Amino acid sequence: NDEGKPVENEQADIVSTSLVNYAFPFIRYHTDDLGKDLGYLDNSKIAFPVMEVVGGRGKDLLLTRDGLRPTYMTLYSKSRGFDRYRRIQLIQPSLDELIVRIVPTADYRGDEDAELLKLICHEEFGDNFSVSVELVEEIPATGACKNKMVISQPALEYLRTAQHP
Repeated sequence: NDEGKPVENEQADIVSTSLVNYAFPFIRYHTDDLGKDLGYLDNSKIAFPVMEVVGGRGKDLLLTRDGLRPTYMTLYSKSRGFDRYRRIQLIQPSLDELIVRIVPTADYRGDEDAELLKLICHEEFGDNFSVSVELVEEIPATGACKNKMVISQPALEYLRTAQHP
């Protein structure tokens, strides 16, 4: 919960600690996953409490009117012959809008490649989004020095508020 205390029978952010690497332990590492404490399972050979991951890494998911969608944009774009970028990032500011942010290579073909990216998005996601392409010199890493492929505020809000079975 927001106070950093464990919760029972409800979903919450997963924060963990690992002391496996003594030189660089992960203390209170926020995973960007949501989980639910299931407690101890009956007839289980595991003598520890169990947790169910109910939502994962909103950074890898987009929210459409039909629900959450994983994205394989990097793999899909390369399979379609588009590899004229050094980095790519999808940003979903609203339910109907998708921004494809790319750091282009020197052989990027301007409007031609922008239209190809829009076509690739249409093929992968259908008519769910109005797509725009944004060229940038760099896509900054997060404070944890990670590169986010997808930034979707709608997906994160859905994961935090939706009731999962």
